[in-house]
Amino acid sequence: MLNVAGRKLPPAIKPFLKKTLYRWIPLRWRMGREYWQLRSFLDSAQWWDKERIEAWQLEKMRAIVDYAFNHVPGYHQLYQEVGYHPGDLRTAGQCEVLALHHPGADPGK
Repeated sequence: MLNVAGRKLPPAIKPFLKKTLYRWIPLRWRMGREYWQLRSFLDSAQWWDKERIEAWQLEKMRAIVDYAFNHVPGYHQLYQEVGYHPGDLRTAGQCEVLALHHPGADPGK
């Protein structure tokens, strides 16, 4: 049972209180910092031009490939065989070259 001000309330009232009290918590607290940071990013990113979007995508792809190179032994060996070093990714076309050297890649596609 829920204990409020020294009185025990029936269990059926607990969901009602949660629902009612939840509305009183300010939205900025309920949603959390990460939500508002993402929302702010998306609000600005929706107006980017094509070049800015591609630059952002390349930046994120470079971070993923560099992470794989530095933390996954299989990818480290694979990328080392093709001569890739962290930070070498300069264009989206280079991603295709790396993908072709992946053991599961189909060169016919």
